[in-house]
Amino acid sequence: MKATPKSISYLLEAGCFTLFLISSICLIEDFRRKKNADQNIETLEQLRETISDIRVETLLASFADTLHYDKNAQLQLKADGLVSKLRTMPAVQQQHLDFGKNISHYMQLETMLKTSHRFIANSQLVFSKSSESLREMGERLLAEMLSFKNHPSQDKSQKIRDLVDANYTEFESVESPELQWKMLVTHINFVLDSTNTAYEKLVEIQQLPLSQTISQQLSQSHKTRLNLERSINLNIMLILLSLFALLVIVLVRQSIQLKLRTTQAQAATEVKAQFLANMSHEIRTPMNGIIGLTDLCLATELDEVQRDYLDNLKFSAKSLMTIINDILDFSKIESQKLHIENTDFNIYELISSLKMMLGKNGSDKGLELIFDIQEDMPKNIQGDPVRIGQILLNLTSNAVKFTERGHIVVTVKLSDLCQDDQSRLLFFSVKDTGIGLSEEQQGQLFQRFNQAEVSTTRKYGGTGLGLAICKLLSELMGGNIEVKSTLGEGSTFSVKIPVKVAEGSDYVQQTPDCLNAKTVLLVEDHPISRQVLERMLGVLGLSVTSIACPDKALEHAKQQDYDFALLDWQLPGMNGLALYNQIKEIAHCPEHVIFCSAFNNLYLQEQLQDCEGTFFLNKPVTLIELEKLLVGILNETPDSQTEQEQTEETPQSTMTKECRVLLVEDNEINQMIACDMIGRSGISVDVAENGQEALDKVEEQGYNLILMDIQMPIMDGIEATKKLREKYDAEQLPIVALTANVMLSDIESYRAIGMNAHLGKPFEKALLEKVLATYCH
Repeated sequence: MKATPKSISYLLEAGCFTLFLISSICLIEDFRRKKNADQNIETLEQLRETISDIRVETLLASFADTLHYDKNAQLQLKADGLVSKLRTMPAVQQQHLDFGKNISHYMQLETMLKTSHRFIANSQLVFSKSSESLREMGERLLAEMLSFKNHPSQDKSQKIRDLVDANYTEFESVESPELQWKMLVTHINFVLDSTNTAYEKLVEIQQLPLSQTISQQLSQSHKTRLNLERSINLNIMLILLSLFALLVIVLVRQSIQLKLRTTQAQAATEVKAQFLANMSHEIRTPMNGIIGLTDLCLATELDEVQRDYLDNLKFSAKSLMTIINDILDFSKIESQKLHIENTDFNIYELISSLKMMLGKNGSDKGLELIFDIQEDMPKNIQGDPVRIGQILLNLTSNAVKFTERGHIVVTVKLSDLCQDDQSRLLFFSVKDTGIGLSEEQQGQLFQRFNQAEVSTTRKYGGTGLGLAICKLLSELMGGNIEVKSTLGEGSTFSVKIPVKVAEGSDYVQQTPDCLNAKTVLLVEDHPISRQVLERMLGVLGLSVTSIACPDKALEHAKQQDYDFALLDWQLPGMNGLALYNQIKEIAHCPEHVIFCSAFNNLYLQEQLQDCEGTFFLNKPVTLIELEKLLVGILNETPDSQTEQEQTEETPQSTMTKECRVLLVEDNEINQMIACDMIGRSGISVDVAENGQEALDKVEEQGYNLILMDIQMPIMDGIEATKKLREKYDAEQLPIVALTANVMLSDIESYRAIGMNAHLGKPFEKALLEKVLATYCH
């Protein structure tokens, strides 16, 4: 059976673990033996010192001090206790036993000799009281004994014996109880007989090899200890090596398993992304028909009920497309196929686009939508406008969705230069007065497929992907997103994204000359909106009188002349038109009156048709729009349209009616929608149902533009484009992909085969007209 990498890994792990166990057991045993060796070394050193002391006391035992015997006995007891600990050293124990016996024998003999010497020395007093002849003989005998004690020899011993024998009878005749001559002779003979024996015993004691044996054992113990230390170090190294090897093997195995799982997860993500892309394509195709036909119906004559139904139908369809786009975007991010662009874009156009998309929703709920944009914000910056706009739109639409009353403030700022003197931080925040979030809800807010509460999902709808996508997008662009919220009091979402100011980008004109020293009466009841408008007017150089109440505004208008009046349409107690009518009646009526509202501007402009000198500005107001209107009024060229609205009107003006467009599309509904939209632009359009038919039509007559679907029978759009590019380059015959495939990889592949651009389904009329304006001229 062939061994697998996993089984080999387990075998290596088992081997390393076994090595670890064996080394650990050996290490424990070495520590035990080292402890014994340390104890033996300490005992041997103490024993050697004690033996040395015993030898010293033994050598001093012949002195008159009687304590030597006691000290020697104490040292002997100490040595016996130390030797008892050396159970593994029988040679030391045996030699110490012999040493002890010899010491005891010697000490006993030496003690007796000391007693005899004292007895002999005491007899001197007796001799001193005897006759002169006895005294002389006694002194001579004692002198010889002292000489023998100091330098014992055989000759001196014999001489003393002869002297005793020669005078034995005379000394014996002495009748004195104090002098026991026989006892004295006995002591003299004992000294003469035992002195050499004691000396020989002392020599024997000194020659015993106990100290050498102790030194040898001590040296051997030191060697044993050194070897044990080496063994301990080796075992520690083996333990560490086995643990390291075990860790490496486990990490390698885990890494291999993780890599395998990652590969499987990537494959699963790829399959999921492909599935979502296919599902997106299949859903977008009928959605193109729904939205397109709805737009066509809305362009016809309808009553209010029918128009309301179709508006709701279009809103529902776009909501469904938002959900589809969220799921597809999340899939792109997970599969790392989302491309972050870095291009120049106009930040004010992005804000205007946000205003157009959400202004009506906010006004329908009675919310005050306020844009607070930094006054010196440059027009053009470098970044990804689509993804930045996506984050901003998601956060603002959420604020509108979850706010029932109050206001929403969108703040946009740009930080000072960073350390590299090029990058800046684009900061924008969305603050609402909505339902708010608890701390627990904030912790789960940016998780995928998750909203604050299940009840929230039921009430407000949504996939729970929007904020997760915002977080991922901000991180992909090198930024971050944060939230601060209080339950029941609203939320503030803040985003920071690094960007660069585009080269040659100009800043908003802060003080137009024509507006200097002009006066304006600002009547706005909402405090935040009034504060923002007051700051904008101040930046433009106007002198502002800011009023919240219509009655006070009338009083100010009666007392002072104003060049402009900026009136909110909805005011407490009366609307802006009623306030204007009252202001007209006074002598100091402002020369130019501007109405601000987030409501349907067509309806309001109809109300103002008969009011000369009045103008309309759609909320939320931006500085660039306000400046444009005020300067236009003074120059008698007022224009309250935003740049975005003007941009949307310009494409048709550049289109040439003589252009011919070939639509290559197999779906009949999509054919009808595209033909109707193109036909409304006055451009001639032909239809081909597949790629082969398109090739035939191009051979029959020339076209200025081909709108090419991708998935078609007989010949798909990719094959047809490749064959057309063999004869016509991109300038001679522009080809735009008109397809529901919207993945970046698909778009790049279309450009790689020679297509000029891509228009995803479902497409808006404005986007189609933009494509026509680009290539039909």
